[in-house]
Amino acid sequence: MAYEAVKLIDIPSLDKDGQKAFLKLETSKHYIGGILSSASVEFHGESSISFEVFGDFRKLILRDQRARATQKAIDTQHAQVFTPAAIEELKAATLAFYEAK
Repeated sequence: MAYEAVKLIDIPSLDKDGQKAFLKLETSKHYIGGILSSASVEFHGESSISFEVFGDFRKLILRDQRARATQKAIDTQHAQVFTPAAIEELKAATLAFYEAK
């Protein structure tokens, strides 16, 4: 069984109300098939994780409908879409999103 690939990027400037803000980079099997890579912001408290469904940053990066969701395919797509340069661009887009709010 294939598992998702996840990387959390700390974004301290977005911390609020005792919760740490993270940019979550995730690649996983899509519920209707294929592989989906996305980035989203979530806030971690002592024992909780929260996000606002239509209020917090979220971006679809790549959805490959033809890919078979093996662990190797998930890990490969995750590495290809979340390069260091792409991560820096996503961090900048995240900060711009919250500055505009």
